[in-house]
Amino acid sequence: SQCQGEHGSVSYQRFNAMPTSSQTADGAFFVCDVRDLEHKVDLWRQELPGITPFYAVKCSTDPVVLHTLSSRGVNFDCSNMSEIKMVLEMGVSPDRIVYANTIKSSSHLDFASEHGVTLMTFDCMEELGKISDKNARLLLRIASNETGSGITMNNKFGCRLEEAGNLLQIARYMGFNVVGIAFHVGAAYRCPDIFARSIAEARSVFNVGIRIGHPMTVLDIGGGFTGGLRSHDRLLKLCETIRVAVDEYFPASSGVRVIAEPGQFFVTSAYTLATRVVAERRKDIEINGEFGQKYNEIKYTVCASGHAQPPHERPCNILSTVWGATCNPLDCILDKQPLFEVCVNEWLLMDNMGAYTL
Repeated sequence: SQCQGEHGSVSYQRFNAMPTSSQTADGAFFVCDVRDLEHKVDLWRQELPGITPFYAVKCSTDPVVLHTLSSRGVNFDCSNMSEIKMVLEMGVSPDRIVYANTIKSSSHLDFASEHGVTLMTFDCMEELGKISDKNARLLLRIASNETGSGITMNNKFGCRLEEAGNLLQIARYMGFNVVGIAFHVGAAYRCPDIFARSIAEARSVFNVGIRIGHPMTVLDIGGGFTGGLRSHDRLLKLCETIRVAVDEYFPASSGVRVIAEPGQFFVTSAYTLATRVVAERRKDIEINGEFGQKYNEIKYTVCASGHAQPPHERPCNILSTVWGATCNPLDCILDKQPLFEVCVNEWLLMDNMGAYTL
């Protein structure tokens, strides 16, 4: 039986149904479906055929993921020297990499320059001053219109729109070529129109760069693409919104190359976590001022996020809190939510576990 949710699910499987070789093991493990990765590449090219994907390596550095995506022609978004090195060692050419972290160590910049990685982002004068490679092809990251976004990026990354013109002027004065604009809409947004608004704002900054004299040829629309099971319809609506906005503001006739930095889109649904229940305890809690309602506290071997809904065979009728088996008091998976009954030593399967877990 299975408790399913929008972002993840918790599935029950009897311990004696697991492979014999795993029955004495307590440790959790992941299973990767490479076919799912390949399907996501095909889906991207079907829904966003004019946008080149640069996979966000930080989402999962599993060599299986990197080799599979590389073999299918996907490019890479790297955030540090380690990720750049990892991708280059697979034989990926440096022109298939964007160094998309606006905050860079000087040694990491030197490494990128020495290995021919020239496409990179910046968002302030201080970071611009660190760049010594005059062959760098820069993308000015702007603070996107994050209205409706649950997880904002603007507090840390991106210049304000009113600052963009001055930074473009400074880059021109310093002899750098700014070749385009980048943004990231954040995560957990409620409406796909957040992309349309940000693309429109990027167009206005693009025009400023052109007037200043920069060779503006690249638009980077960042990440934030959902990739989990049960999110297909939402993804299709998002892709339609992006296609319409790109056609309006950056049509093919403009000669602008549009790229993106999908991470969780590619890997989320490709991985399932198998984890064993290692402890359980029952406690009284207070609800609406009354004591006496029992609930379970269950510990798993690995922390994961997800939401539970009733399965087919076991009713989700036990108020439960699910913890990872660590000493971290924040390692909470489900907090006082209905869950089906489980016992110590039973195995659970959790899908949508590919992003930011390995």
